[in-house]
Amino acid sequence: MANEVKYRITAEDQTGPGTSSASRNLDGFGGAIKKLGVLMASVFAVNKIVDFFKDSAKAYMEAESSQARFQAALMATGKTQEISIKKITDYADALQRTTKFEADATVAALGQLQSLANLNEAGLMKITPAMLDFGEAIGSVDTASMLIAKTLSGEMNALGRYSIQVDATASKEEKLKQITEQLHEKYGGLAEIMGKTAVGRLTQLKNAWGDVQEEVGRFLLAGAAPL
Repeated sequence: MANEVKYRITAEDQTGPGTSSASRNLDGFGGAIKKLGVLMASVFAVNKIVDFFKDSAKAYMEAESSQARFQAALMATGKTQEISIKKITDYADALQRTTKFEADATVAALGQLQSLANLNEAGLMKITPAMLDFGEAIGSVDTASMLIAKTLSGEMNALGRYSIQVDATASKEEKLKQITEQLHEKYGGLAEIMGKTAVGRLTQLKNAWGDVQEEVGRFLLAGAAPL
């Protein structure tokens, strides 16, 4: 039998220190990336919070401005004692929940109407739903307010192009009655109908969120006000 030859093979790991160092470097790089990601997320979150506070302050200032303009209209027409700002704004808030119109926009439109037409509180409350229905139909509550005001305050029928017939020689109260009745006949309920659509519901949610921002803005600006 031939002699049996045996060999012993020994393998030595030559990658030891270098490989361990590379692994540690990769781990360190991964950790740095994670820290960078956390930092970026934090910066993004802070920016979002700052934007929210800015938007809230702006929302409150706009709401305050619309009420101030309405109050100025009452002062100009001598109705500060006869017309309750709170009653008008509460009514606008209630209509905001059933239509697409933000309460501040309604108050601003009523301020414009009052400054030109000089109505009493009952007259403003009476014309408001018709104004919103008309505003929905023509796409602008400000334009609706202006056209109604011009028709009430002058001899020109600014609503004639919309087939609203008003007696130019009638008293302001009679004109208001004619306008309200005809607007209701042509567009009655339109604002609430549109408020029940998907777009309307989404707009109502947006308006409700705007109310939240107004309250936050009120708190922020009150805290920033000098003592």
